[in-house]
Amino acid sequence: MCTVCIDDGSSVFVFPQEPETIDKWLERIGAHEQLQLAYMFHSDHGLRTIAESYELQGFTYQSHFALENNKKRPWFNVLYIRDLVFVTYGEIFSRLQGWQRHIHDD
Repeated sequence: MCTVCIDDGSSVFVFPQEPETIDKWLERIGAHEQLQLAYMFHSDHGLRTIAESYELQGFTYQSHFALENNKKRPWFNVLYIRDLVFVTYGEIFSRLQGWQRHIHDD
């Protein structure tokens, strides 16, 4: 399996498929012991920068956008390398999942 080839057939399996919901996609990916799933929150600007970086480096990834208040906003990115599925997500994804962020001061 190629770790950077976008046309790799396994990447089709890893990425969300139409009309699959986010919950069903996460459940499907989480059910496979061979895949490691990791998450990290970012701002809209951070999500755009990350997607641009993935593109420049030739990584296998998908970026997803949502239309909110007639404005296209980054929703989440999915990076796929070997057995790692790394999801960088923003406010929209967090809100839809019902996740809360807690800022820790040291």
